[in-house]
Amino acid sequence: MDRMNKHVLAQHIDAAILKPWLSRNEISELLVRAKKLQVRCIIVTPSLLEYAISTLGDEVCIGSVASFPFGYSPIESKIKEVEEIIDKGAKEIDFVPNYQRLLIHNDVEYVFNEVRAVTEIARTSNVVFKLIVEAPMLPRNVVKKLVEIGVKAGVDYIKTSSGYGPRHTTVDDVLFLKRVLEELGVADKVKIKAAGGIRSCRQALELLEAGASIIGTSTPDQILNSCS
Repeated sequence: MDRMNKHVLAQHIDAAILKPWLSRNEISELLVRAKKLQVRCIIVTPSLLEYAISTLGDEVCIGSVASFPFGYSPIESKIKEVEEIIDKGAKEIDFVPNYQRLLIHNDVEYVFNEVRAVTEIARTSNVVFKLIVEAPMLPRNVVKKLVEIGVKAGVDYIKTSSGYGPRHTTVDDVLFLKRVLEELGVADKVKIKAAGGIRSCRQALELLEAGASIIGTSTPDQILNSCS
């Protein structure tokens, strides 16, 4: 993994353009730069989705986020949002479940129902679906339940973090998710996206080595420029 060149590493990177305070010029520059870097996919807010596609064209992978970043909205709202995101042309969706329903109420059925509902919509539309489990924030038993829910619902990826947690994603987070997926017998089917505070080539390579397939970052330039 140490010998992975910048071009190959870029193909493992999802470039996130999600900060709500960015100006139009900043967004345009980030979109064009991400395309030039040939990253795997560019993830934008739902309100930027149509602009991103019109700017870069539909040959570039452009995805979005749903119920981001805290997952509080009700199931009906999440279904509507996912449907609208897909209608606007998103090829991938990074989704935040209502983990508070697990953390406070241990309501597995509620969370499963919402994840299953939106996953089925994405699958019907051939849209890649990633479930955010907030590994840097939540207790391990809650993270494990979220992974189990995601696997049962049929998600494509488990994503470590929204990036709004109290710390960055670590190798231990990825190893934990990999172990749970192995225990469930789906490690070859459900992949891991590591995101949250990843700022260097070394971090990215270590997380890929630990078992992640995708690196999510708002600073793809910084990561790729730090590769020797």
